[in-house]
Amino acid sequence: MPESVALADFSGSGVRGEELIGELRRTLGRMEAALGSISDALAITDRKGRVLWCNQPFERFVQRGRLTILGRSIQSLLPVDVNGRPILRALPEETADDGSPAKKKVLLGNNPLRAVAIEWRAVVSEPERPLVFCLRDISVDLTHEAMQREVKRIAEERHHLAEQVLVCPVTGLANRRALEERLDQAFQRLRDQPGQLALYFCDLNGFKQINDCHGHAAGDALLVTVGERLQSCLREDDLVARLGGDEFVVLSEGPRGTRKAWDLAVRFQEVMAHPWSIDERTLQPSMSVGIAVTDDPAIGPQELLRRADLAMYDAKSRGDRHISLHDERLERLVSSRRSLGCRLRRALEEGLLQQQGFRVVFRPLVRLADGVQEGVEAALCFDSREELPLQLADL
Repeated sequence: MPESVALADFSGSGVRGEELIGELRRTLGRMEAALGSISDALAITDRKGRVLWCNQPFERFVQRGRLTILGRSIQSLLPVDVNGRPILRALPEETADDGSPAKKKVLLGNNPLRAVAIEWRAVVSEPERPLVFCLRDISVDLTHEAMQREVKRIAEERHHLAEQVLVCPVTGLANRRALEERLDQAFQRLRDQPGQLALYFCDLNGFKQINDCHGHAAGDALLVTVGERLQSCLREDDLVARLGGDEFVVLSEGPRGTRKAWDLAVRFQEVMAHPWSIDERTLQPSMSVGIAVTDDPAIGPQELLRRADLAMYDAKSRGDRHISLHDERLERLVSSRRSLGCRLRRALEEGLLQQQGFRVVFRPLVRLADGVQEGVEAALCFDSREELPLQLADL
């Protein structure tokens, strides 16, 4: 039964005043025990900060008994901070008149870490406006925060160190970051002195199947071999980088010209075709090569890399062991593919194939030996006044 109900029953039944006083004392005792069981240190002071009441955690916090605490200024009881300054200074100026809490966190020591959070407010319902203080030990929280900050710092440091590493851990070749730095330097030299840059984007064909059939250790060994074979074709100042997976990039500076650039790509494919043995089996690796050549320093490293990548995908679309040189024709072809692809997707989504210039035709399949028709094939054709020099199979 709630205490308020019990007190009302006492007063309403004419119980003697001594019994009511006894019940009030027992109620206060229960409240004292409850407040004493709270881990936070609690204290009530008058407006000037003189302690009127405190719980046991407060006694432990200030390391004094209650009889030596009551009537003392709370500022004089509390310890100083890590710099030797009082935790609380001018209470009236720091306490809001509307009863809203004032808060602060104080570092008491560094070794071991010890900190406390203090919150206090005025009891505005009382004319004397006493102050209620709550002190909570936040050392563990700060230790956790410090640990989290340290973990974050270590992670950032590791990330920074990883960025500083310029070598692929599998092949020992330059990695993407090293390539980007070298391209920046090459374009700076191109701005200072006329010349030419040739970038070769090389993609190893069938690498996933080798990984799947022979394991990643065999795949790593092949990557090392590929790097060595590419380097065997180059001058000392040329750079071979592995971008990741089965992609390699070669950067060559100097007045090679498109003819020599093409010849070097052919040399890449020749050395790559040499047999390679693994698990008592002999394989013949191959690669598709895209070439981008420029003497214009204004295009920048990323554009040159995009062009070489575009040429590589064009070479790969033609089958294994193909080479493609980036030029305006290739840019127009890619633009046409994108335009036709978007138009086809839109026509399919809207159900308007014929209105968008698409039509289905059926062509007979005839056996050449005797002219007998064996069936038909369906083909999706595109009619347009625009020049789109490609088949739908190119999409």
